[in-house]
Amino acid sequence: MENPDPPISSRVEIPDAVHGWTLVTVDSDAVEWWKTGSTHISADYQKLRVSLSSSIGDREPQWRVRESSIDEYGNSVSSKQLFQKRELIEDYDYGEWAIQRAKRHMEKHPGNDAFDEKPSIPEEIGRWECSESGLQAWEWESPHAEIRVEQSDIQEGYCKTSVRYTTTVSVESGDFVVADGTVSGQAIRAAVRCMESIPNGYVDEEWSELENIRGVGPAKATKFRALGLTSREDLRDAIQSEFPNTDPEFSRQLEIVLTTMIRDELAETEAAPGEEDEIAASH
Repeated sequence: MENPDPPISSRVEIPDAVHGWTLVTVDSDAVEWWKTGSTHISADYQKLRVSLSSSIGDREPQWRVRESSIDEYGNSVSSKQLFQKRELIEDYDYGEWAIQRAKRHMEKHPGNDAFDEKPSIPEEIGRWECSESGLQAWEWESPHAEIRVEQSDIQEGYCKTSVRYTTTVSVESGDFVVADGTVSGQAIRAAVRCMESIPNGYVDEEWSELENIRGVGPAKATKFRALGLTSREDLRDAIQSEFPNTDPEFSRQLEIVLTTMIRDELAETEAAPGEEDEIAASH
């Protein structure tokens, strides 16, 4: 039986850092460098991976250099292969060839900020605890509610596949969708927003101050709270935000539940203090 190839680290000199990229992983058949920041609109990190591996149709392993854009929770947003090469010539170190290609790429696309650690899914926020974590679904539970992010659609396109996710907050009174058909990062962000806004897990309160707003009943109040809006001020700020497209899916879900009556009510209560000042000035 043939002896397996020695680990990459014993065959090639691997730099710990290159122009803002930090060495994070060294396995027997792969190494990875990460950097903070990404040119992809939905990503926060870049990952560069050099590996000796086989794919469908390969008659023998090939050296590959692949770059991936990673979101704030560690999910791959996009990925592309930069180089690949089979070991055709004896006594030529193709591992060194792959590492040099990776170094040139990192030098050409340096990182700006220091990379500290690989991003991950939050395991616990307040009384919420992660009960499931995988490539297709994540779930957090509190004593009073559940939040689930799960794969809802796969869109095939030219040379790439787009996976879409839906985020649902489940309480005693029903299920409330707070993100639908989004990339994984936006879907998880919707879940985190809810958990951070309501760390005790009481999404479906028996009574909410939001119900003081004309046009807001128990169901709408719960949907607003599931979106991370727990007060009149939160709701007014979200409606009047100067940057409504920072999270397009949040804005879309907010528009679904808003009505003209609610908008008018918030506009009237905001104008009231100014009217009082005018009356005081006239006396």
